[in-house]
Amino acid sequence: MTGNEKHKMIFSEFCDRLISDGAYQSEEDGHVYRKDGRILSRQGRNGYYTLRKQYDGVTYYFMEHRVVYYMKYGKFNEDLQINHKDFDRTNNRIENLELMTAKENINYSVDAGRKVVRKGAQNKRAAFTEDEVRLIRYLKKNGWLSKQIRSMFNNITTETTINRVV
Repeated sequence: MTGNEKHKMIFSEFCDRLISDGAYQSEEDGHVYRKDGRILSRQGRNGYYTLRKQYDGVTYYFMEHRVVYYMKYGKFNEDLQINHKDFDRTNNRIENLELMTAKENINYSVDAGRKVVRKGAQNKRAAFTEDEVRLIRYLKKNGWLSKQIRSMFNNITTETTINRVV
């Protein structure tokens, strides 16, 4: 390794090092603290708390709720998400966190009435109405090129969007 290259720690290494340095999670407020009692996290604009810690001249940033989950349960599949059961991004108490897939996380919100997923023309950002979608699919099925269909809509969309409809 040259002087300019620095080892980038993976998430589990970061957490293990934090723990070996004496970091702990407070049961009172759910945040992670240094051995000396100073809080390690800061709240971002998105509402989540992020841990910031420097090791070997490199500053690392990780989501606090992920670190809290690791501190309690150890290594987990990092492709999975940590859900806040009460929908409060600031509540990182371990009893409020659960591991799940992205799909399960979305369904959790939908089932609780917190997130309404609108598909197709029901989505307020939809590029086309249901009738236009049927027309595009019919034209593509009958040999029309996306470029030709795009020109029918006065080029207000992209060929990629037309291909996604199909």
